[in-house]
Amino acid sequence: MKRFPIKLLIAGLLYPWMILHSLAGVVSTTLNLVDEPNVNTLALSLAIPEFETGNDTTDLSGTVEATLQIDPANGVVSQLTFTGGAISGAPITLAGNSTLLINPGSYSFSSNGLSGRVNTIAPPGSVDNSPGAGDFSAARHELAINGGALNGLLSSTFLNENVNQDFAANPVYAKGSGIGNVASNYRADLSNDQNLVYDIVVFLGVGSTTEVQAGAATVTFGASGTIKLAGQVSVPYLPLIFNFSPNPQIVVDGNTTGLDYNVQSADSSSIDQGVGGLNPTNLGTRTISPPAGSDTTYTFTAGNENGTVTRSTTVRSIAQGSATFRYVRFTPVRLKGDLPGIAPADSIQIADFQFFEGSTELVPIEASNPGGANPDGEGPEKLIDGNSATKWLDFNKGCVIFDFGSAVTIDRYRFRTANDFQERDPVAWILEGSDGQAAWSIIEAITVRQDDYREDFNHFTPSARKAYTQPIPIPAMPAIPPPVITQFSPSPQILVNGETTNLGWDTTAATSLEIANFGSISGDSGSITVSPAADTDSKYTLTATNGAGREVDVTLLVRTVTQGSANFRFLRFTPARLAGELPGFDATNSIQLAEFEFFNGVIQIAPVTVSNPGGNSPDGEGVSKVIDGDPGTKWLDFNKEGLVFDFGSQTNITAYRWTTANDEPSRDPVSWSLEGSNDGSNWSLVDNVTRNRANPGEDIAVYAGLPRGATTPPIPVPDASSLLPVISQFIGDAPFLVSNEPLLLTWATSGAANISIDQGIGTATATGSISVMPTFDTTYTITATSPAGSVTEQFTTTVVTPTIGRICYEDFDLAGYELGLLGDARIVNDFADIPLPGDVNRLRLTPDSDGKCGSAWFRKRVDLSQGFQTWFDLQFMAASNSGADKLTFTIQNRPEGTGAEGSLRSKAFKIIFDSYLNSGDPSAGFIELVDGNQVLATIDLTVIDGINLPGSVPNDLSSDDFGVAPYPVRVAYVPGDLDLFFQGVQVIDSLDVDLGATDALDEDGKAYVGFSACTGVFSEYHDITRWILVEGPPAPPLKITEFAVDLDTDTAIFTFTSTQFRTYTIAASDDGIVFTNLATGIPGTAGTSETTTGPISFTETSKKMFRVVDEKPSP
Repeated sequence: MKRFPIKLLIAGLLYPWMILHSLAGVVSTTLNLVDEPNVNTLALSLAIPEFETGNDTTDLSGTVEATLQIDPANGVVSQLTFTGGAISGAPITLAGNSTLLINPGSYSFSSNGLSGRVNTIAPPGSVDNSPGAGDFSAARHELAINGGALNGLLSSTFLNENVNQDFAANPVYAKGSGIGNVASNYRADLSNDQNLVYDIVVFLGVGSTTEVQAGAATVTFGASGTIKLAGQVSVPYLPLIFNFSPNPQIVVDGNTTGLDYNVQSADSSSIDQGVGGLNPTNLGTRTISPPAGSDTTYTFTAGNENGTVTRSTTVRSIAQGSATFRYVRFTPVRLKGDLPGIAPADSIQIADFQFFEGSTELVPIEASNPGGANPDGEGPEKLIDGNSATKWLDFNKGCVIFDFGSAVTIDRYRFRTANDFQERDPVAWILEGSDGQAAWSIIEAITVRQDDYREDFNHFTPSARKAYTQPIPIPAMPAIPPPVITQFSPSPQILVNGETTNLGWDTTAATSLEIANFGSISGDSGSITVSPAADTDSKYTLTATNGAGREVDVTLLVRTVTQGSANFRFLRFTPARLAGELPGFDATNSIQLAEFEFFNGVIQIAPVTVSNPGGNSPDGEGVSKVIDGDPGTKWLDFNKEGLVFDFGSQTNITAYRWTTANDEPSRDPVSWSLEGSNDGSNWSLVDNVTRNRANPGEDIAVYAGLPRGATTPPIPVPDASSLLPVISQFIGDAPFLVSNEPLLLTWATSGAANISIDQGIGTATATGSISVMPTFDTTYTITATSPAGSVTEQFTTTVVTPTIGRICYEDFDLAGYELGLLGDARIVNDFADIPLPGDVNRLRLTPDSDGKCGSAWFRKRVDLSQGFQTWFDLQFMAASNSGADKLTFTIQNRPEGTGAEGSLRSKAFKIIFDSYLNSGDPSAGFIELVDGNQVLATIDLTVIDGINLPGSVPNDLSSDDFGVAPYPVRVAYVPGDLDLFFQGVQVIDSLDVDLGATDALDEDGKAYVGFSACTGVFSEYHDITRWILVEGPPAPPLKITEFAVDLDTDTAIFTFTSTQFRTYTIAASDDGIVFTNLATGIPGTAGTSETTTGPISFTETSKKMFRVVDEKPSP
């Protein structure tokens, strides 16, 4: 049976969420303890009261039995359980002397036949794949020393005892510690085409203590180390179902439909409901006659020698009906982006919408989109223009009302998908009719099953772009849809004590509506006026119920405050959360506002200037746009930083408001703080719209989902005494902390009378940082208190013990805990598709998919104060030569440290490799060197002799030829001088860069280093295949410049080129092949480029050759 690469099959799918990858159950394997430095060595300790602690190490060897669950589509391990095996340890001796002068003595115990096994404490052992691929909590497993004995004599003035510690009777356990990792890399099984074979590598840190009774003494055994296991697992896989869907999905009673199926690697296939076996087995269509008036689920079963898989689909059969109305309202309920496996959608879009009576098309005279947010040229009128090249798009994902001018009768309808982004296609909706828009009647409900309203029903909207759905018949009796609350909002949402607010709603398919603490309300849409209690954060919940008793509800918050004022020259607006962080909104990469205004009473007060510290705005969307008086322009900041308004002199402010921008509601601020200052340095809290004052542990959001171009009601400045304090930052620089490294905690607060941090840190200033040294997983809590109450934030660090202590990756086969992977970054082996540089692991920052970002940081700060050299090899691979977007090498000193993601704009030095030609770019292959926000140099690689950018399209860093070699890059730096080489060609010569004069290094000259990359609408693989970094200035070419040999004493003195930041070895050989070290660890002489040794002894022979070796070599 022919097998094809799974990756290629996936790339051509029309319905990715319909694929079923399946395993033939959990698979078992034997893993071996590898013989490598720094792993499988267990440090053992023995603590006896009043005696020194005895320490020794034992080298472990043997095997571990394990079971794994692996998804053959992507190699992701979801389960790892240790089930047995046999591990043995080398002999050890634990000895120590008494610590009491009045009781001298000693002990010495030796081991005999140490053995053990790795256990999963509560099987099965899940693999969370968080924070990175293959990561899991090591605490789910343990190493048990349960065989052998420890024998010896414990003697002192008062005690002499032979001790025999039998580990079989009293096991010692080393519990799992920190984050473990299991890596799985695909390897073809040429002997069996029904199997996928994976190389498995497991890292498991262990460390704990166990108290046991050894004779009359209570002793404590300690055990710690890192276990590394390796082996292979053969995964039999089941058939792979690509498609099982009806065409059409909705039929009129008595009509037939076809069930299309497409499956790989099946030896047999069948459909239930009496359809039977299928021939051909793997690809075809079977015509069926579904039962009238029902939603019938058909299950497709495909099998091979490893087992069977199934996939189900539902066909709807209805009695033909019709509807006669002047207005028809289309309300989306679910988009394709709401389905599993599909990217979330930021909007809904449709190219055309058509209605029919029989074969006659009925064209509405108007289409409207109440409350919609439409880009220019993509309004609802495009739905009825008959042009497939245009479309309606709504960022608010709202309804469309079609007006036919007079009542018409329709019996079917259809719509056409737009030109791009299938995640924006509707798959569930409600169609209603009305003659006057006061009351609406349900015409059709593609939302739930006809026979069970608790189960969703989705329409198979075509994945093809600019393709029509089937003509969908109007049912004589529509299914009862769940109620939909399309809008429930207050205006205003923040008001002064004693004022009232209007609660407005829009609903669909509800038979009853009720607002808690108010009572029943009527009408699909409407509003009521309420008077919230003074100085409270009040909640109102709208509950909508349909005829089948199904309920949905939405809760909103209304804040009342005592009117206050702020008298400052500067006001600082700091966003705490954007709408993109709320359920129902898409994630966002920026903040934006059209206008920001201030008032003293009813008089508008205009700032003189506004700034956006640390911001990053596109051309034409800078910070000045937020006070230009034109709601048609906007300020946008990719860094999501705040605004500082300067009024020129101390000014009294009682209220403020803003206007939303033209698109993307997810970019709106929904939680924020406002501070005032007269000197721009010392700030006082003016407003805090971040926490529920009645429950300070609860975040709040206000004015979320406003229409585009809408202005908030004036937001009153509250009396300062009512304000909860703000903790705007509490972060550590190492979410995963390398053991014996410091953790830097950084915080910023406002409006607090008292601030404290637990874990023994104590009272803190309003802003600051502190270095701490946790030795185990620790959660730190900061508490800020004001007269109005207290708020808290937490930061947790997990301590890890990697086996690699420096950046030296010829490939990434041994990469482990020392490398922090964020976002979409993974360690993968893609040799099957990208053969160069070989069958080894690589660091993949992004997959070849749109809208992906990944970062990777070496988890230890490196010392760059005197200079460094780094070498890394890059690959930009894409299915087409229009890949995007960029890959960045970064040196940074951000408070987030190894938790920082994306392209950092402050406290960072970056070398950016850009592979996409945007407007204003020199090419699709250029490099930028950036200090913070300042571009220091731009290099267009396409015009430099000696550089070759391969691919079907020339002059592009991206390549669609997956057989090309990676791009080698070298960076050499000393303070004030940076050189950059690309493909061996020097493209930057002596750029004036001093990292010590920037914020990219800490006060000790250290920084985190790593890579980040993102894709956009276009995509590519962003891969690092090699990375080496050597601290200290680049070393001069190594050579012996002078030497003297004394044959009487058989000694020699050498002078050689050196640097004070390296150490060196002198070695000798008789044949030029085998060299023996004569002296090691020779430090380079400070203040000079040469080092002269003292006399070094050697053994005289008839021929002798000497060499000097750099102990910290460059590649």
